[in-house]
Amino acid sequence: ADDNYAYTVGRGEVIGVPSLLDRQVPDAEYRAAEDTTLATLPRSAFEQWLAQHPEYREPLAQNAARDRQYHLLRKTQLFAELNAIDLYALVRELSSCFEQHEPGIYLFHENELAEAAFLVASGELLIVKESAEGTTVATLNAGTLTGLAVMLQSGRYNAALRAVSHAECWRLSREHIDYLSGLSRKIDERIKRELALPRLENDALLFQPDTEDGARLILELLRESPSALWQRYSYNHQSPRQVLEILELATGIGPLYPTDNLLIDTDLPRRFPGEFARAHMLLPVFYDSQGVQVLTMTPFLGTLVSECARLLDAPVRLRLTEPDFLKRLIETTYQNLGDIEDDAVEDASANDWQQLEKLD
Repeated sequence: ADDNYAYTVGRGEVIGVPSLLDRQVPDAEYRAAEDTTLATLPRSAFEQWLAQHPEYREPLAQNAARDRQYHLLRKTQLFAELNAIDLYALVRELSSCFEQHEPGIYLFHENELAEAAFLVASGELLIVKESAEGTTVATLNAGTLTGLAVMLQSGRYNAALRAVSHAECWRLSREHIDYLSGLSRKIDERIKRELALPRLENDALLFQPDTEDGARLILELLRESPSALWQRYSYNHQSPRQVLEILELATGIGPLYPTDNLLIDTDLPRRFPGEFARAHMLLPVFYDSQGVQVLTMTPFLGTLVSECARLLDAPVRLRLTEPDFLKRLIETTYQNLGDIEDDAVEDASANDWQQLEKLD
């Protein structure tokens, strides 16, 4: 991609060896970020030296490959806490499980026994539900870790993984994960978090809201535990927008996508006690032609809908949104209301003092 930053190289690092070894045109451009001094070796001089010392070709190729893997690992958030020495040690540990895949290649199929997790190094891969007519449910890019929990639980993959472009990844066995858990706090936390997620026998139905069975399962989960349903979609690499589009098909309720630019009619939260909003995860945001739009994470509210209408003294229209976004929005809204009220009290107090001064 044009001007796509890949990584930074520093003092003592060698660049360009793979291109010289394979007689290829360099596949990247290097730009100086500051005043830099380089020692250069022309291709002709390199080839002459290599002809005199052919025994170094293989070690040079291995070192160049490891240098590249080092930079790919350094870009992933999972290993951000490791220093350069630990990261190079990790590269040596994982070099044997580094793989390259051409477009169209499947790394695994749905319902196959899960024998490895995959950490994407570069390229683009698709998570595909083969049981849902080949529906693509997620796109994975560099840094994504997939298949971890199902592999650790000796289960079967709930979807297939297919390369879209030339892709590189690390195929991680249970032994590799055990090693990484002791090496990286982020890896250990990631494992614990994924193992805590709820498991469903047939995740494919979550991506079939337009079918009777799919809609029934989604509605049941929305009724029982909306947060668990969102966790399930998150485990399947779904963005909030993708999840809300699925829920709209299943429920018929229009979503409100998470945004930082939502304008709320501040008169509405004033009629809506903050304790009530926090306890039931509900927030009125603005009027429309049908009444007051109230954000929620589930349509199954029972008598709460009529209670909302009573508090707001207006008909209510529900809008589904992401639970984490709704929680943050509720806290921010009532915090801002408190600040406004505090300012009003201070202004009133100032006016009182001014009136007293006039009397004096």
